[in-house]
Amino acid sequence: MFTVFADKAVLWSFFTIVSRFIKGPITIIFVVRYLDIQQQGIWYAFLSLGALSVFAELGFTRIVSVFVSHEKHSLHERRGFLFGKKSQLAKLWSLVSYSLKMHLFIVPIALVLLIVVGYFFFIDYARDVFYVWVIFSIVTGFNLILSLLQSIFIGLGNVELANKNIVIGTLLSGIVTWVSLAGGLLLWSLPISMLFSVVISLFLLWRRTKRLVFQYFKNSGESKVKWAKEIIPLQWRYAVGFISGYISFQLYVPTVFHF
Repeated sequence: MFTVFADKAVLWSFFTIVSRFIKGPITIIFVVRYLDIQQQGIWYAFLSLGALSVFAELGFTRIVSVFVSHEKHSLHERRGFLFGKKSQLAKLWSLVSYSLKMHLFIVPIALVLLIVVGYFFFIDYARDVFYVWVIFSIVTGFNLILSLLQSIFIGLGNVELANKNIVIGTLLSGIVTWVSLAGGLLLWSLPISMLFSVVISLFLLWRRTKRLVFQYFKNSGESKVKWAKEIIPLQWRYAVGFISGYISFQLYVPTVFHF
């Protein structure tokens, strides 16, 4: 076991799982303590319906991470910048550009999907419940962008640092959730803690990648690879697994809660 964890990337991946394991049970205690029965149902319906964003994303970020890792193999990083053949760098930056453009398409679809479905589930409750849902949906959109940036970061070989950021974001968002619930913010605790996690994670990511970001903006546009032909056929294979996983593990809670 200690031999396996000698690899820091594996160790921090393990800590990611542990942090979520710690956050989950403690959050349940606070939810049960500070929310009534109906609010508890709404809380977990929010979490399950929030995963609907998978229907807009369909595993895109995982595929991007694999492709970025493939393009990075002939490059090397030094002092926060990437070095290698100019053509290979241009190809990598074009992949990043394609990914960002796709997310400009994916995020609005996810947002509309979440709001429409949430209207069906929550409009019969107090009006502020739907308002909370709308804010939660918007924050989920920002979280999709964060997921893409983290997947690119991981694809560049920064698995250890990416998981450090995830652990910090997870634990801090848990603390914000618990304090918000104890402070009487009720359902608003969910989007507030999620937004806090996104902001902290983006800050940590920026602190580590700002030189790469400057390098990208300076050199992007030098290659016009048609990534859609390579990525989209593969994405449909991922999509089947993501959709079946959602139907199996996430759809049950909001459906039972509603009916």
